[in-house]
Amino acid sequence: ILDLGNNTAITISSFSYGSVGEKRYDSIKAEYEIVGKIIARQALIEMLSKNISPLSLIVSFTCDLKSGMSMIGGVSEVFSRWIGGDRIFVTSSEDNLPTVQSGILLSAIGIATSEDLESKSRSGEYIWLIGEPISGEELLKNIDSLIPLETIEKLSKMRRDGVIGDIIPVRSDGVRRAVEYLADSSGNKAVYINENFPDKGCPSTALVVSGGQDLDKRLRGIDIALIGKLV
Repeated sequence: ILDLGNNTAITISSFSYGSVGEKRYDSIKAEYEIVGKIIARQALIEMLSKNISPLSLIVSFTCDLKSGMSMIGGVSEVFSRWIGGDRIFVTSSEDNLPTVQSGILLSAIGIATSEDLESKSRSGEYIWLIGEPISGEELLKNIDSLIPLETIEKLSKMRRDGVIGDIIPVRSDGVRRAVEYLADSSGNKAVYINENFPDKGCPSTALVVSGGQDLDKRLRGIDIALIGKLV
């Protein structure tokens, strides 16, 4: 986070995947367009959860440019409503040596108010799990069943309007870690009301959100479950 003054900050976040793709020795086989969509989706969700407006993307590959550009197709599709192709910069690829594994590094640059970047959760708010945590290869097979970006946008607006507190994406370290982060960043403690949830995750497959006791009624038609409370 680079504070520019006047309640404005530039944000830079980086994401990388290795050995996931179409090459011979990739540990997880996946179409390059899907790899691009997943890493882009992770970056976008992380930004929208803090009300960060995307400005540009910088992408590098540890494999050949041809393979990398296939991933760019997925990245561009996810960010198409926020960033045009003229603001997606490819900085490097490995074309001098033969590569047998895929690799991508994506850096997302955005802008936000300093106020938006601060925790907005308050003691007494309830903790909700939105979506279904998915891990590993299961994610690659179910990308179309993940939380729609339209839902993420709706939650982002609700956070900006003060209807909900914070939005914490569930990452590979699971739901409990997201809950802990929510509580710690807001200076509260989390008390579980319902612990019947899968404690797993993969890049931003579900969200932990703080809000009122009636949040499920405000979000009808969305997969949401009450799991705790901030005290």
